[in-house]
Amino acid sequence: MKKISFIIKISLLSFFCGLFCLTSYASELQSTDKESLPFNNTQGYQLRMDFGASVYSSRLYEAIQQEIPSFSSAKLGQYLGISVQQAVSPSSSIGSRIDIQEFDGSMLLNVRALDYHRTLSESFKANAFVGAASYQFRTPAYGYSMGFGVLYRPAEWGNWGLQFEAQYFDTIARDKLSPEDPTGPSYDGFDSFSAFKAITFGVNYYF
Repeated sequence: MKKISFIIKISLLSFFCGLFCLTSYASELQSTDKESLPFNNTQGYQLRMDFGASVYSSRLYEAIQQEIPSFSSAKLGQYLGISVQQAVSPSSSIGSRIDIQEFDGSMLLNVRALDYHRTLSESFKANAFVGAASYQFRTPAYGYSMGFGVLYRPAEWGNWGLQFEAQYFDTIARDKLSPEDPTGPSYDGFDSFSAFKAITFGVNYYF
């Protein structure tokens, strides 16, 4: 229970970090010309919407008295996200992103407490992130997220770009309070744990 409480606190902190970035962006936008915010800009905030598909594997660990199971075979999912980035140098920026994904028919909400971007060229950026995730499976579950990827946005594409990421969601723990939870000697314990590995490919739109 202490672990669940700690994860909830981390999730809330990450949420408010993302909310602060979004609020700051709205204030900045009132006094900033959006056309003056190029791909590798060093002033103002950059708002971006992301959507695409994911190929993922999942693992559900409920039988605590048995060995941890292997990840499942690959499945297809989708995601939708909104991101805010603030440049901190001519070649790097930090920000936050809130995204929604569907894993095994249930919704996962991920809040990136830190999403770091590094400019590689005029068209390419690399990114890495850490955050907290909430998974709506039977009863709410909370855990950690991390990942890295590459963003591609050539000048001739205007506001559009592409993104590839590798993502990992771990220790997504929940209390076994649902009548759907299996019972029996192998299922002793108060918690069950989910984990996901995903590769995403999607489209970005820069406002």
